Amino acid sequence: MMYKELLVNLLGYRGSFIVVVGDGGRTAARWTLHEDLKVDEGLRSLAEEVLVLAPLAETIRSFVSDVRDAAAKPVGTVAGCREEVANVADKVYSTALCDGVEDVMQRYERDVESLYGEADHPQFSVAQIRTALGDWFDILPALAQLLRDIERRPTQMLTMLDTAVRFGASREPMLVIMKRCNAVVLHHIASWVVWGCLPEQPGFFIEANGDDEAELVPLFQPGYLPTALAVKILTVGRYAVSKRRGKTHDDSLVPEDAFTLMRCLCSGEVLQQGQVNVTLLEDLMAFTEKILGHELWQRVYNGAGDEKDLGLAVHLKAIGSYLLCLRGDLWRGFAVASLEVLTKFGSRFLERKDIVIDDRQAASVREAVASAFQRTAMVYGVVKDPAFERVSFSCLADDSGIKKLVEPVGITDRAAPSLHFSQYLLNVTRTMRLSYALDPTISELFDATSIELLHNTFSHCMHVTNTEVLLSRVWTTCMTVFKRLNSESRHGTTTRDLNAKNDEKVQFGISTLKPLLCLRRKMAFFIDNLKFYMMTDVLHTKFSALERRLEHETETFEAAKASIRSCLQEISKDAFLVDPDKSNHLVLMSIRQAVQCCLRTWHICYHCLEESGREQDVFRAMGALADYQSVLAELGKSFDRHVIDLYNVLSRNTQVNKYRQLLTRLNFNNYYSRGG
Repeated sequence: MMYKELLVNLLGYRGSFIVVVGDGGRTAARWTLHEDLKVDEGLRSLAEEVLVLAPLAETIRSFVSDVRDAAAKPVGTVAGCREEVANVADKVYSTALCDGVEDVMQRYERDVESLYGEADHPQFSVAQIRTALGDWFDILPALAQLLRDIERRPTQMLTMLDTAVRFGASREPMLVIMKRCNAVVLHHIASWVVWGCLPEQPGFFIEANGDDEAELVPLFQPGYLPTALAVKILTVGRYAVSKRRGKTHDDSLVPEDAFTLMRCLCSGEVLQQGQVNVTLLEDLMAFTEKILGHELWQRVYNGAGDEKDLGLAVHLKAIGSYLLCLRGDLWRGFAVASLEVLTKFGSRFLERKDIVIDDRQAASVREAVASAFQRTAMVYGVVKDPAFERVSFSCLADDSGIKKLVEPVGITDRAAPSLHFSQYLLNVTRTMRLSYALDPTISELFDATSIELLHNTFSHCMHVTNTEVLLSRVWTTCMTVFKRLNSESRHGTTTRDLNAKNDEKVQFGISTLKPLLCLRRKMAFFIDNLKFYMMTDVLHTKFSALERRLEHETETFEAAKASIRSCLQEISKDAFLVDPDKSNHLVLMSIRQAVQCCLRTWHICYHCLEESGREQDVFRAMGALADYQSVLAELGKSFDRHVIDLYNVLSRNTQVNKYRQLLTRLNFNNYYSRGG
């Protein structure tokens, strides 16, 4: 009778013969025979040695019961370590864990029950129990310890199971549990890579981040799954998501081969003896990427042929024309229109010597520039372009930007207004943003880095274009003044002496204009060739190569994304917009300083010949310009110094293609080599 009750005790159930010692917690309990039970000491010692399995079985059974009860309740309604196992990890995973533990415990119960029928035999002994259950004296302690570890760190459940299988002494029963859990992992992987669907509760190593996107969650990533493979699974699933977003009522969500993949993942081929065959899983992911990636890529690139789905080819052309300023006539026209607005507002601010521009003034500038953009689009007919509907222009979106545009720079002489204005114009141009609304699928090709590169390139191109337009206005203004001087000479009074004095004024005006025209010629030569390098050698060449590569060589979505980012990075590098080395930094700073000299020169021309010339006669305007001759001379020297510094840097780095190419453009016809 005692042997049968002892066997019942080994299943984790307490009986009348048992005393539990140290029951402050089940894991610390020790079961022993009641002291009133009359048995010899040898038998008592053997029985207590066998009874070490009893509290372990009770602990494991209690763990399973607690976790199942918690999993059946809404998240957050219960608290405790074992409840956290059910709540922190997906309930599907906690249920799979419990199922696996019960599979192991059922084997243990069968072994104990097989001894129950022999307990009435006269020769039956405790030693026979010890021998029959020998392996369980290693398995149950390891299993109880594993469950205690999972209680402390439930998010590491799969990793701890994998460690127990790889390095633990009780490998076979751990494989039983791991098989249950890994089946859930593979089911979630299959749902993600085929359908683009994620489990609603946390636990899977890929989660939605709240922006209709997905990201890896390293906390839940199993230790046996390499990060590279996890990233591949994430990427393949994103293909499925993109395909699901673009689904029409007549389209199949996945190709037939993808159902084959689903069957492979869920049929057990990847799950060998409880462990995931990582090599086979990698092969399946590569296979799926090829299927989904190629099919999705063809759809993305060609589109559906309607306005709702233009296709990447059309979007790329629009991005090149608008965001990369390859539609040169449009952006030159916008530069002319916007500069009229910015000049009017900038002169007003400088005239009042405003230090802070209030929100109302900032809004006025923003609205006026945006209106100039819309007028230009209508004039050049781009409003008829279906892709142009996706373009949105913004300027000074952050009001704090314009408030810093005209702060004093520590210069109080005549050079101060021109320096203030050049900084004002540069900073306004930097705030210009052109956004393009991509389709959800295509938008995944342009990550945050690519979008920022596009913005930086657009601002740089607009700044160079603005400078080109302003230098053209210097020439136009000078020619207008020159005609007025000739007119004054021909239509003077009939008195001989007065005509002589008029001729002297005309000669004075011409001699005053010559330094400005000479300086403008040097600057225009520099800016024109800089822009030619930017538009032809960098933007057009690189972007055309990208379009050819995407059309003829690219077959997968991921390859297209990498090509686009690589192209934009090359554009930024060749345009010297990034600063990877000292020489690149020197080139960029020299260009910016030279451009600033050009802007300051134009502002002096505008202030003396356009603003003053409207209210005064032409000779008074010449007098105002003569007062700035020393400032223009300093600007000329400064400009020459920056260009020479740039020439020297480029000459020292001709082994690099971008330096050699820019030097070739700037030194056209050996202009600087001959001392031009």
